[in-house]
Amino acid sequence: MDKALANELIYEVSIVVPIYNGEEYIAAKLESLKGIEGVNYEVIIALNKSTDKSEELIDCYSRNIKNLRVIKNSSYIEGGQNFQSGVQAARGHFIFVSAVDDICDKNFYCEAVKILNEKETVCAVSPMTRFDDKSHGNKPIGFELLGDAEERVRTLFENIRVSHGIFYSLIRRNVATALYRNFAKDYSFIGGDWLFDLKLALEGEVFRAKSSECIFGVKGVSRERNNLSPVGARYFKTIFPYSNLVVNVIKLSRGQKLRMKVLLFKISLRFLWGNLHTSKTQQVSCACNRAIVHL
Repeated sequence: MDKALANELIYEVSIVVPIYNGEEYIAAKLESLKGIEGVNYEVIIALNKSTDKSEELIDCYSRNIKNLRVIKNSSYIEGGQNFQSGVQAARGHFIFVSAVDDICDKNFYCEAVKILNEKETVCAVSPMTRFDDKSHGNKPIGFELLGDAEERVRTLFENIRVSHGIFYSLIRRNVATALYRNFAKDYSFIGGDWLFDLKLALEGEVFRAKSSECIFGVKGVSRERNNLSPVGARYFKTIFPYSNLVVNVIKLSRGQKLRMKVLLFKISLRFLWGNLHTSKTQQVSCACNRAIVHL
């Protein structure tokens, strides 16, 4: 590691919280970031130019959080850029990006750091996850990505509808900075988190901190100015970036690429129809899984 960089890495963990119009969640979020024990950590709030009271609430509730920095954008930037700016400011050996509407157990960070320090094959650790709207049931979600690269990708596709918890992991710095380097360009389309998850799976194993849990919100208030506006050609602009999954990441034959694109197109349509998170989507995910022959 470069000596200058080593001197900058003064924390074990950097917790990055991108926020855009998150006023209803800020009090609970910041309370969850107080009094974390067992790790030396910093909190970075990347505050996009909101139209609600997010900025005032951050100023009010953040006073008792140690090692806190707030990055304020003077004008609105694309949500992915806001994520990216927070990660670029991180000075920790491990980086955890956490949406404003997600509440994670305070003991997660210590447990996750221990796993990362003990297991060299692990590139990221996630908490057990639940969703506050119960869209994925009441049981905690705890699948892990283990084994070689092909095994990890197969497991990811089998669990793609509940893969949000893999996106929000405590990640080794070198992996996190690489994945977030061009975040706005690489993942700012519908389901871009799946491509992020896939690239993460190819970096190494993803474990769970099994005694820790995170309750996930589902509004996506950190990333986008507006919800999806299904107007005209925008459908195609948001659907066809899925070809990145095939062309840039997974090594398949020409015929396999075509079949995979069709399957990913179907998943995109399910998203637009509003039933992505139903059990029917598992059938499409399994079909995607069968289309992967090798990496």
